Amino acid sequence: MNPVPLRALEQVALTFPHLDERGKDRPTVDDVEQEVWDALSGYSPVGQAAIGLYKLDRIAETLSDITVSSARVLMSVEKADDGLGEYVRARVSLLAYEQTM
Repeated sequence: MNPVPLRALEQVALTFPHLDERGKDRPTVDDVEQEVWDALSGYSPVGQAAIGLYKLDRIAETLSDITVSSARVLMSVEKADDGLGEYVRARVSLLAYEQTM
């Protein structure tokens, strides 16, 4: 059997032993499930940022055959982390650099 799924299962077993229905001071499996759902569906700021970065990468991929001299990137994220703007600028610079190679 592939060792990767076994290692992942072991990691979950070691990392999440305190997820249970014991009270408000501990996250439950339902809490974690809701947080993951909110992120994947774009309802949370982290989910919105992840979707925006994914779309940025796909747009850059689409434009890889075209020479782009300048671009304006607008990403709307509710309650964005202060470092997100700088991260997006760095990501765009990296994508532009990779395009020239």
